[in-house]
Amino acid sequence: MAQQLAFVGSYGGSIVTVQFNNETGELKQLFTNKDSAPSPSWQEISKAQKFLYTVEETTQKDKNKGAVTSYSIEDDGQLRKVSTSAGMVAPVHLAISPDQNLIVTANYGSASVSAYNTNPSTGEVNWAKSWEFELPEPGAVPERQEAPHPHHVIFEPTGKVVLVTDLGADIIRMFTVGGGQDPITEIDPVKVKPGTGPRHAVFYPATDKPKFYYVVGELSNTLTVFSVEYTDKALKLTEIQTISTLPEDHAKDKGPAAGEIILHPNGKHLYVSNRLDTVFPHANSIASYEIDKSSGRLKLLEVFNSGVVNIRHLSIHPSGEWLITEGQDSNNIKSFQLDPNTGKVEKEESSSLLIEKPVCLQWLTTQPAEKQQKKCGS
Repeated sequence: MAQQLAFVGSYGGSIVTVQFNNETGELKQLFTNKDSAPSPSWQEISKAQKFLYTVEETTQKDKNKGAVTSYSIEDDGQLRKVSTSAGMVAPVHLAISPDQNLIVTANYGSASVSAYNTNPSTGEVNWAKSWEFELPEPGAVPERQEAPHPHHVIFEPTGKVVLVTDLGADIIRMFTVGGGQDPITEIDPVKVKPGTGPRHAVFYPATDKPKFYYVVGELSNTLTVFSVEYTDKALKLTEIQTISTLPEDHAKDKGPAAGEIILHPNGKHLYVSNRLDTVFPHANSIASYEIDKSSGRLKLLEVFNSGVVNIRHLSIHPSGEWLITEGQDSNNIKSFQLDPNTGKVEKEESSSLLIEKPVCLQWLTTQPAEKQQKKCGS
């Protein structure tokens, strides 16, 4: 399969359908959808690859509340709007439950979390309930921790628990799924070090019962490793390591803000983006780590140039052979060839594509032609 489709969300008002050449790394813009303007900043694709769900991020100054909108993915890669359901102000991230019946959003600007019911057959989405939070006093970084700021949502693989990193409150919020009147029920959170500002997170390995949970600290530019233990009620997280996302000579710099975290498909490497750092001139950096599979501990391998400015997101092609970086302030996305075994950059920038304020890229792993063949053969 030489060509693959991806969708790029943005602060420029568009979701862009991109065609990617798996052999050359070339990026080509196919379609632009503005139905979720002004800020379709985060997307997820359904397990069956039929629907794309996006947050419609807003601020307190906007007249409308934030929302979740669903789209049908057409055979040519265009998006057709299915439904929109309003929730709370400023949703910045969403996650779909493993059974595809529930979406949970982290609403940064309204100190809240929202749950939406979804229909995996039609793609329709409907708001169910929201939970609002308060802080008794500002956190260790008062200019950023004046209130709770939920930032990222992830379901643990069995779908029984959902975790929400709260940058403003320095906690990882936990909710059990189902089993009550509400879609999710809040339980005791896990605290992180003051001033960490937990932003995004991943489970490792990508199995039904992962052993570790990795959390990026935006305000501290650190990566924290937790062991995961399954209990009768939820999960027990125990901190086992904290490591910098910057090289030693830049570890105390002021200004950088660690951003995205992703795992390489080889299961041996992990990457974190460093937004607005000064390791390289005119662009931001990416830190790569080697994972000790037994202990979960990380070893910093290298910090390399992302080729973009304000790197909000980065994504690895499912083959493990390409890394895509998205630069909000440089208004572009770039592809880099990776060695799928070592996880290191094998070839500097292969292709660059101009997109206004890109902030998220999601791969369509089943291509339209394949979906059509499966449909005809069923």
